[in-house]
Amino acid sequence: MTSSDCLTMSPPTLTEYLGMPEENQRELAVVESKTCRSASDLAALAGVGGISSQLSFIISSPSCCLGNPRDIKSLEDCFDRRNVDDGLVFYKMLRSSAQPDTGVSFYYWLGYFGGNPTGYLLKGRGDGQWEVIIENCDTDFIWRGPGDKPKHFIKAVKKAVYGDKYYEDDDEKN
Repeated sequence: MTSSDCLTMSPPTLTEYLGMPEENQRELAVVESKTCRSASDLAALAGVGGISSQLSFIISSPSCCLGNPRDIKSLEDCFDRRNVDDGLVFYKMLRSSAQPDTGVSFYYWLGYFGGNPTGYLLKGRGDGQWEVIIENCDTDFIWRGPGDKPKHFIKAVKKAVYGDKYYEDDDEKN
């Protein structure tokens, strides 16, 4: 690949980036959910592979802020009541409602800090690494992936993670 090839490469389409057709991006289902009270709770989630590496990625990433970075330096710190409200971290695995048993998985992590939610939706990059594609900052869902904000996908993520607490009117404000 030459430097001129890099200039002519276009960014991936949303379908390519997410690894699912557009019709599957509109409805997501929670296929696994866990309230984690300690680092040992992460072991129960080992079946999905690399769960503790996801939370470790969030803690160590300079672009993520799960609480105060001076206080949260290890997995154990995430479950300390002085760092995270009630010492709880919430995890959900999301997939397309059309393919709940197979297909691309997304991983949502959430903690509360002084009553304010902070969450991250991750996707695997295929090389064993993780990437943040949506950040939840005090209930504002911010697109961190490439290209324009895909409102339909963000709405599907909100509906999945909020469940019965999701209100359509909340999206009208943004």
